Amino acid sequence: MKKWDILIRHKPYITDLGKNCTMEFHMIHAVVGRYIVWLPMAGVDRHFIAEEGNDLEELMKKYDIPFERIQRLGPFMEEETENDQ
Repeated sequence: MKKWDILIRHKPYITDLGKNCTMEFHMIHAVVGRYIVWLPMAGVDRHFIAEEGNDLEELMKKYDIPFERIQRLGPFMEEETENDQ
């Protein structure tokens, strides 16, 4: 958790899902963009989703998020696991 505290705690960051995702909520399908912007909540150790989209550079610029705070998730995790073997 120390790495989390240094890199992310109380700071905005972006998760990279690796591709667009489809969600279903009460029989409604929606496409969620590849990148999700998380902003810190005031007074607590939590974040909330501020925006999603497909243009990483635009989101980084809009929220002033450096490359170091891009968290790779989804298909990337499978790739890294396969490469570690």
